[in-house]
Amino acid sequence: MTDLHFDTEMVKNSQKVRIFQAHSVVGLDTKFHQLTTVNKRTSQTFVRNYDKLIIASGATNRLPLIPGVENENVLVARSYRQVEVLKEKMDSNHKVTVIGANRAGLEFALAARKIN
Repeated sequence: MTDLHFDTEMVKNSQKVRIFQAHSVVGLDTKFHQLTTVNKRTSQTFVRNYDKLIIASGATNRLPLIPGVENENVLVARSYRQVEVLKEKMDSNHKVTVIGANRAGLEFALAARKIN
């Protein structure tokens, strides 16, 4: 994970990375590994399943105010050590969900895709 490189075409053509633009996270159920989102354009609500959840919500990697975000299995990538912990917890049989579609979040999603 030391070689992170953002490639817009790789994201667009990826079979494993899905990007939901104009969506907000409105709920998090860490017990059942579900994330509730709402499409800001249509107001339609979706429940999405995940195995591992990574939050990349901006340049300061702040945690959003979502109930359930304090769970020990919700991880952030603020430092190299935290990224190493994320890497240790990931395996090919888990879905990883990244909250935050900034450059860092997309780069992490692509790196996670290579690991999985």
